[in-house]
Amino acid sequence: MNGLHAPAKQTNLTRYAIIKPMPDQLDSVQDADDVAYRALCLGAVIMRGIIETTLRTLKPDSPDNEDRLRWSHQAAVQLNKWLVDEKLYAFFSPTEHALFRKEITTWDAADLRYSSWAVESLGTVMWALEVVQTMPPYDRHFEVNPLVHDIPFYKDIGEFLWNAGYRSDRDLRQERATSEVWHWRAEIAKSQKIGAPPPAGLTYEEAIQQQAQHARQRSIIPSPIDGDFPAFQKAYGDANTAEQLQLEAIASYRHFALNWICGFAVEWDDTPTPIRIQISG
Repeated sequence: MNGLHAPAKQTNLTRYAIIKPMPDQLDSVQDADDVAYRALCLGAVIMRGIIETTLRTLKPDSPDNEDRLRWSHQAAVQLNKWLVDEKLYAFFSPTEHALFRKEITTWDAADLRYSSWAVESLGTVMWALEVVQTMPPYDRHFEVNPLVHDIPFYKDIGEFLWNAGYRSDRDLRQERATSEVWHWRAEIAKSQKIGAPPPAGLTYEEAIQQQAQHARQRSIIPSPIDGDFPAFQKAYGDANTAEQLQLEAIASYRHFALNWICGFAVEWDDTPTPIRIQISG
């Protein structure tokens, strides 16, 4: 992963909504083919990020510089040809189009972070397609190499589209709710850090304990630790700054992807991530 910066997504932390899909979203889960094409687009973004990172990390006078340069430029040409041949540019989001309009070696740090953390979105999408069998815990990110291996780079995409499965609406919505709960915990941690007031009628500790108990009852989280969400084998609140940034990024990118899959937006870039948690003082 490049950096531990969480995504700048549309987040709205509120107190008074239960974690359920809104009524107008119950029958709007994305089509399986659209989800499969989204996986291919995310895979392309990640591969371009790998190419850009390879070029940025060349060391002066290193004996393998020439080979790395040759591989990077060949890979960039092949990637573009694959995207054109398979007509995948038609499925890119505006953000992805903007990234790929940039010349090789011109991505900045923000572009590389976007590509790096897109691994979480791709992993989530591949889980929805049943390419990935198990969603990792929310304190462990997806590994990039197995995901990239499963994308048919430089090949006909027909077999990938044909073989992709699709999880049930119930499973997709349950995992979406899980990601929202973990995203809520990350936002609570941020609110505590900046000294924002806790939910009316509760302390932060009471709100966290209440939500941890509720999430455990619904099998959304493992057994709480000290009344808190378990993360890195300790209470979430005991995680250090780097760990909490990682937890936030994992939850927010999975939440984003699952909201899109569950029909919160038609366009990928437009997907909101409202956090609608019921707590009472």
